[in-house]
Amino acid sequence: MQQEKIKFRSHKKINKHFQVLMGFRLVMVLLFFSLGACGGTSTPSNSEPLPPQDNQNTGGGSGGQESPTSPGNVGGGSVGAFSFPVVIEENFDYPDQAGWPGWVLPEGAPDAASIVDQRACLQGPANTLLRMVYDTTESYQEIEATYTAFPQNIHSQGMGFYGPQNGYYLNGGTVPGQGLVAYFEGGSLDDLGFWTEISGVETKRASVLLNTVLGETVTAEAGFPGDAVFKGRYRVERIAYNQIRLRSKLWRLEDPEPELWNLEYIVDTGPGLYSIFHNFAGTIALDVYNYNVAGQACFDDVVVRDLNPDPLAGVADPVEVASGFGFTEGPVWIAEENTLIFSDITADTLYAYAHEDGSLQEFRPDQSPDALANGLARDLNGDLLICEQAQQRLVLRDSEANQSVIASGFEGEPFNSPNDVIVHSSGAIYMTDPTYGTLFDGGLEALQTLGFRGIYRIEEDGTVEALYTNAAEQPNGLAFSPDESRAYVAFTDPAEIRAYQVLGDGSFSEISGEGFPIALSSGGDGLKVDQLGNLYVASGNEVRVYSPFGDEWGSLSLPMPVRNLAFGGPELKHLYITAGTSLYRTVVNVPGVVLPGSP
Repeated sequence: MQQEKIKFRSHKKINKHFQVLMGFRLVMVLLFFSLGACGGTSTPSNSEPLPPQDNQNTGGGSGGQESPTSPGNVGGGSVGAFSFPVVIEENFDYPDQAGWPGWVLPEGAPDAASIVDQRACLQGPANTLLRMVYDTTESYQEIEATYTAFPQNIHSQGMGFYGPQNGYYLNGGTVPGQGLVAYFEGGSLDDLGFWTEISGVETKRASVLLNTVLGETVTAEAGFPGDAVFKGRYRVERIAYNQIRLRSKLWRLEDPEPELWNLEYIVDTGPGLYSIFHNFAGTIALDVYNYNVAGQACFDDVVVRDLNPDPLAGVADPVEVASGFGFTEGPVWIAEENTLIFSDITADTLYAYAHEDGSLQEFRPDQSPDALANGLARDLNGDLLICEQAQQRLVLRDSEANQSVIASGFEGEPFNSPNDVIVHSSGAIYMTDPTYGTLFDGGLEALQTLGFRGIYRIEEDGTVEALYTNAAEQPNGLAFSPDESRAYVAFTDPAEIRAYQVLGDGSFSEISGEGFPIALSSGGDGLKVDQLGNLYVASGNEVRVYSPFGDEWGSLSLPMPVRNLAFGGPELKHLYITAGTSLYRTVVNVPGVVLPGSP
């Protein structure tokens, strides 16, 4: 939250008159907000509840297989319940020779594709490469594919999956191709392998012998049985700013899918592959190569999932669901009550908004005033953490209405103005402390004595460690990546998002040169992360959305300055936004992360 900057008087110690002074300053600040900073207040009201919004992803779950590693989970980890959308699901269940649905051959390729026994088959002469390309205008940066392969004679054929891929070989054009491929072949008992194509030159990068993968002992002369049927799984994931991880596995149709990947390879995307994975270019294809003999090979049950879906595709701008406040901030989702808690700083009140019926009421009014509460979070027990600007401290309020002070300052001096707070799964609390919102004495000077703005790590026992201090910059919103390997901080001044590696001791190490810092056109405020690691930041009159590597997805527009946001609803796909004097909501494609303290 950013409020009007005011010049403050120095105050070195908190003395016995502190509570009296706090009460006086509280009255002054409420008067200040009412007369000027927020343009007056009115009785809060809640608008008509939003109609049900189903905005679901296409397709279902992962068919009992492991969940793909999230592109946003830098360093690994699962994305939990999120189902990656299916972009291709083709069983070729058509009458024989009924056409070629959804797939095309590259220009100039022999017309050798047909539907045979409800399978897609490619057939051609010796030493011929045939490909079928999925005919779509969409491009996919990160994918997972499964398919069934029916080679006619595996020891003289190779079969592969291309994706993402572009250029000459797939499009029949003259521009040198760039791309990635996984294949298996038996022409020389060769292997299951990965190739890259850079500037039209294909290079073998990694391989595993087929007899090792399938547990067979064969000779180069005999090869594999002609009636062997295989299942394949292929995955392309972006794991760093300039690195793509390829993984592949292969098994006989009658066998269970192996847990381990047969093949794994890390590809440096620059310079040859950089444009594909940073400009979202690329397409998908299956291919067959006949060694020395003519032959036919077929595919079936092709399923391709998008591992990097656009979180804003088809998402509507947020709708106002409650209004008439003075300055909304600090939303936090209470899953077990299906309720959003947020703060009206001007009214010095916390409110509870019911997700189901849109009803609104004061949250625990017996515990008001709320000391101009800003950021809110839940600890591991589900109790509420409150950044109290009026008291310049972080407090905890439990379900029994008991309140305790977690931390009130650093090295003997009170905090400036606790702003935003998040909780790590270890129980450690992280908090930003800019100077926005610091209370003032008589409207002239504040009790700011630290001399810098900071980011702090606070242990459950109240031990405070400064992770960042700066006399000029203003840290604001905070969020962890889904696997907590990174922390993101939205700065109001300078207007940018920074990324930090979370070290083993809980401290931060700034990441630079991997898409960060992200420059913002307006100062950053609240910050949240979804299950794929996408960043949602309050900035000006927008919620701007970025990939975990700093690529911009787009933005959501609001009529008032956006202060903070939170994921809510039963599936955590409703994005709640505190903006100006109102509360807004929309539905996004990727759910938010399950935060500590949630059931």
